Amino acid sequence: MESARSMAVRHGPLRPGELADAAVLGDVSLVMEVIGWFAPLGIAGIFQALAVIPFAVLAARHRLRAAIVAAIAASTVASLVGGLGIMAPTMIAAALGLSAGIAYRRRWSNLTSVAFTTLIVGVPLAGITDAAEAASPGYRKLAFAQVKI
Repeated sequence: MESARSMAVRHGPLRPGELADAAVLGDVSLVMEVIGWFAPLGIAGIFQALAVIPFAVLAARHRLRAAIVAAIAASTVASLVGGLGIMAPTMIAAALGLSAGIAYRRRWSNLTSVAFTTLIVGVPLAGITDAAEAASPGYRKLAFAQVKI
């Protein structure tokens, strides 16, 4: 276990413990996303929601840099495993987890946490989705067909 003095250091390269936690928890999140991808519809959402927790733990316990490294590593492996279809949910889970971890570490109220997540994650994600749908009408039809299914 690290001493209080070493935990207070928030600059410089990642320590081995931070790097190991980032690798393991990023992979745990990716496994949850892959299980959620292949699981039946009833439990798929549960696994995809659970994928947020490892990133939130990283952001709450370590520097933000460790959580970002985990997000990049997990999304890189996700693109190798399943392409963009699994990479996008992994990045969304990472963004939500980072937001929740930051809010927990700073002891924000629920309202402040939701407002922060909406501004940092929700608005950019909605903008990207709207831009993709405007650029390709076929993508919009596909998105509505997936919602019907």
